[in-house]
Amino acid sequence: MVPLNDAVGRLLDDPNPAVLATTLLISSAAGRCKERNLRRDPRASLIVYDPADPQRYVEIRGRATVTEDVGRAPAVRLAEAYEGPGAGQEYLELPPQVMRIVLWITPEHLTGTLPADATPTPAPVSAAAPTPVTRHPATSDST
Repeated sequence: MVPLNDAVGRLLDDPNPAVLATTLLISSAAGRCKERNLRRDPRASLIVYDPADPQRYVEIRGRATVTEDVGRAPAVRLAEAYEGPGAGQEYLELPPQVMRIVLWITPEHLTGTLPADATPTPAPVSAAAPTPVTRHPATSDST
């Protein structure tokens, strides 16, 4: 696993646009293409860029694991981080047959245009021990 340095952490802490190349915590509805693709081939790449300077970005490559979002806690935390308190209620009100999943990407390689000048910040390694949601909101998915 590759540790994430402070410069990468700062970019991920802000609600910046991210591009998930099917091939970090991502909350998604079950049954989507990205889930099927990652179950077939767990290699993943996540690109996050600074909207004020799109030439400033980080690409995180690694292996993804797919788990069920039991209790929908990650979906609720992500919604409330972006939209404010109570925004996650819609996920809690979904019928039980509507399943959500969590995609965890274990970083193996970092590239991009951010300086490698700071102390590494450990990346999450499992859904059982998530880091604060502020390390992941940019990876939320709305499709």
